[in-house]
Amino acid sequence: RQKNGVIKSSSPFARGNLYHLLSNPVYIGKTRHQDQVYDGLHEAIIKDDVWNAVQQMLAGNTKARRSPTNDPSPHLLKGLVFDETGDRLTTIHANKKGRKYYYYISGRLTEYGKSKKDGWRIPARQLEQPVVRTLRRLLSDPLKLGEIIGLEHHTIHEQEVVFETAKEVAGKLENDDAGQIQELLKTIIEKISLEPRRFEIEINIPNLAGLLNGNEKDKTPEEDTPKSTGFEKFNLLNPEF
Repeated sequence: RQKNGVIKSSSPFARGNLYHLLSNPVYIGKTRHQDQVYDGLHEAIIKDDVWNAVQQMLAGNTKARRSPTNDPSPHLLKGLVFDETGDRLTTIHANKKGRKYYYYISGRLTEYGKSKKDGWRIPARQLEQPVVRTLRRLLSDPLKLGEIIGLEHHTIHEQEVVFETAKEVAGKLENDDAGQIQELLKTIIEKISLEPRRFEIEINIPNLAGLLNGNEKDKTPEEDTPKSTGFEKFNLLNPEF
């Protein structure tokens, strides 16, 4: 700090410094006290439309950094994944240079130690992304969806309600609420089986049908509900396995 009150620093701005500077309402003639913003006694030096545009950009950048495609995995498929021996994969993470990396690992590897080689160790995102993509495609395909959950006895209106709900669920699978995504996956998926270079998703049809009919105000008659009580399997090739 110099005698005239000016503070000088040779250090570059960090991200937090810039965010604080760009989000300070003093530039639009206002002042902030704790969480509240009040009209100030000084004139604005930046127009409101410019200020609002900058705040939208800041908010967009923050959301992008927190999205599922950028953040480490919170293990969306925990408890659902099995290998070709029937061994359930457990979840682990490793810390490298202050960042967490998430994996699914065959349970026997944790029982017998890291020296055991005959098991799976998959980066979480490598498995989760194709699973979520597959479900989103299914939920966005009325013909396939209707075939799976059995909508032949539903009225046109009831089918439209189901398809609209399916689109909403598909949208939720790409948002940044990891807890909500995990809950949906546990509802829809019965089991995921891994084999070299491929994996199989087993869909719980009754659960899926119940989920898609659950938001409907007027329940369909019992005789018109899907008759299937089984599972639908999707075999997917994945050369990264």
